[in-house]
Amino acid sequence: MKRKINRIGKNSLSVSLPQELAEKCELKVNEEVEIEEKDGNIIISKTNIEKRIKRIILDLSNVDRNIGKYLRACYKCGYDEVEIHFKDSCLFTDVSSMIKELIGFEIISQRPGYYLIKNVASPIKKTFLDLLEKNYQITIKMADDILKSFKDNNSESLTEIELQEAIQNKLTSAGFRLIIEDGENVVKGSYFNYTILSLLETIADNFKYICQYYSNKKIELSLEAENVFKLVISFLKDTYRMYLDHNVNHSFGGLRKINHDELTQFIETAPNHEKMLGSYLLIIYLIVYDIRREIYPLLLEEININNQNNR
Repeated sequence: MKRKINRIGKNSLSVSLPQELAEKCELKVNEEVEIEEKDGNIIISKTNIEKRIKRIILDLSNVDRNIGKYLRACYKCGYDEVEIHFKDSCLFTDVSSMIKELIGFEIISQRPGYYLIKNVASPIKKTFLDLLEKNYQITIKMADDILKSFKDNNSESLTEIELQEAIQNKLTSAGFRLIIEDGENVVKGSYFNYTILSLLETIADNFKYICQYYSNKKIELSLEAENVFKLVISFLKDTYRMYLDHNVNHSFGGLRKINHDELTQFIETAPNHEKMLGSYLLIIYLIVYDIRREIYPLLLEEININNQNNR
C-alpha cells in the first residue's frame, strides 16, 4: 500500500490512513497512537493495547497418545486458552505431566473427554537473553555434574541430575513462547535464536539419556573417556561464551578443541561400557557444532557496526 506524504505547516508532515485499515485496526478519530522509528522504518501502533486472549479448540478424539505434545505446541505458539476434546480418559497423566513444564498453564476445568487450560501467569517478564543464559547454565551444570558423578563412581546421583532437564524444558518452552509472541520486537535474530534454543534442548535430552543409561550401574571411566568428556564440555562452554561475548576467538578453557574423528575413534576403541557414552558425546558435539553455525549470523550486525566505527 502506498500513500502520499503531505506537509502541514513548516515542521510537520502527514500521511492519511485508508478508512478500511483504520476500521480493521479499530482506530477512532482523536485517538492517540504511538509513532516510533525502528531500523529505518516508521511504526505506528495503538497506545495502551490490551493483550488479546488467544484461544484454540483441539479435537483430539482420534489421537491415542502424545496429547501433551499438542499442548506444548499451543503454549509455544502463544495461546492463552486451550480447550481439548478427547476420548481416552487414560490420557490425563499425559496432560498433567506436560502442564508441569509450561510456566503459567493450569487446568481450569475438566470432565470426561474435556479439558480447559488457561495461562494464569502474568506476561513473561524475563528477556529472551535471560532465559537463554539460564538454559545454557543448566545444560552446562548437567554436564559438569554427570562428569563428577562418573569421577566419584557415584552413578546413583545420576537420577537426581536427570531432574535438571525438566527445569530446562520449562525455560525452553518459555523462550519459544516469547519468540513466537513478539518475534523481532524483543529478540533480534529470532529465527537463529529459536534454532539455538531448540538445539540446546536436544543437548539436555542427550545428557538425560546418559543419566538414564548409566543410572545405578557400577562403572569406572578410563582416563581417556574422562578426557573426551572434558573436551566436549569445554566445546559447549566455549560456544556459550561465544554467544554471550559475540566473539569467536576463545581459548576453549585452556583445552584444545576436540574433533569429529577423535570422537569416532574413541567409540571404536572404547570398552563396551564406554561406547554408549561416546555415542552420546558425539551427538552432543555435533549439536554444539550446529549451534555455533547459528551464532555466526547473529555476529554479522556487530561486525558490520565495528567496521563502520573503524572507518
